[in-house]
Amino acid sequence: MFDGPAVIHRLPRGDASTFRDCCLNTFIPWILHQLWDCDRIDVVWDMYLEDSLMEATLEKRGKGVRRKVLPETNLPVNSNNKKEVFALLTETVSTCEYPTGFFYITSEDPVISK
Repeated sequence: MFDGPAVIHRLPRGDASTFRDCCLNTFIPWILHQLWDCDRIDVVWDMYLEDSLMEATLEKRGKGVRRKVLPETNLPVNSNNKKEVFALLTETVSTCEYPTGFFYITSEDPVISK
């Protein structure tokens, strides 16, 4: 089981300039590499629920400049649109085919399996 935000933060960007590049050239190859050593991978993203302490803290600090998250959008140094980034990564990785093993990834409440 992997903490999705920690994995994304830890992986090198390489020459990825867009969210799609980051997903296709960094995140998906990492998933494929992990499947060589195990039969199942679970990736879990953070959830930002209304009326939660995390959401209240974000409101108090301010959200900063918002950038629309699309596959073609250039990668920012730091994104405040975490829910959108997680959704885009989940959507992109869930459309790929994986050779062996099981791959589960959260998408808010539902879990997507491949």
